Amino acid sequence: MVICVVGWYLYDDLYKTLKEVDKNHKVSVISHKSEPEKLKLFEISCYIIENIGLEFGAYDYYLKNIWDKESNVLFMHDDVHITNINVFDRIEKEMTEKGIDQSYLFKNKEEENNNGGKHGRSIFMSAKLLNFMLNYKFTTEESLDHEDNHNKGTILKGTGEYTGFWYDPNNNGHTTGKPPVGVRHYNEMIYTFHRTMGRIRDKRYGNEPMNVVNRDYYPELDCARRGIFREEKTKIK
Repeated sequence: MVICVVGWYLYDDLYKTLKEVDKNHKVSVISHKSEPEKLKLFEISCYIIENIGLEFGAYDYYLKNIWDKESNVLFMHDDVHITNINVFDRIEKEMTEKGIDQSYLFKNKEEENNNGGKHGRSIFMSAKLLNFMLNYKFTTEESLDHEDNHNKGTILKGTGEYTGFWYDPNNNGHTTGKPPVGVRHYNEMIYTFHRTMGRIRDKRYGNEPMNVVNRDYYPELDCARRGIFREEKTKIK
């Protein structure tokens, strides 16, 4: 299992941990923040790209430009508390033993409930599933023109057929509140991903059976919410 990390907060403590994790699980950081000198200090593979499409824009870039096409991948944000680096070995072992192709990873059941059973902050995906996504041409609701429910009377232009992860090409940082005209709501990317996983589960894309839309719990992997940890109520400095 390899690891794709969305670079944004660039917390020193996390990246020191990832440097150790990198010895057993190749870590690649796809950074939406351009701080090349700081990224160089982390001594792990880092790539700076435009801040487009939030985490799914980064995940799609990794899939199409960095991924080795053979390894299972853990996709994650960089505002995470890792209390035991052995958790990555455990994730790899348990996902393989269970034959899981996709799972949302949560700290506990409460976190799952708080996130409606889905989030883009920590997702395990198998090489089989990723190869399918890389080569299949998807058409979803967001591929077509449709009315913007958040900006009545305006039309969101469809993004067309795509491979890999769908993301909003017009979102260059919208993460809260009402979206600007022409930009989808920031949650639309996880909604589209989740719908896609459900359709893959139901073999609606003509795919072979895959074990997707799972939820698994790893208390050693505590994901924040835009830099805020629910239990701490304060932003990490």
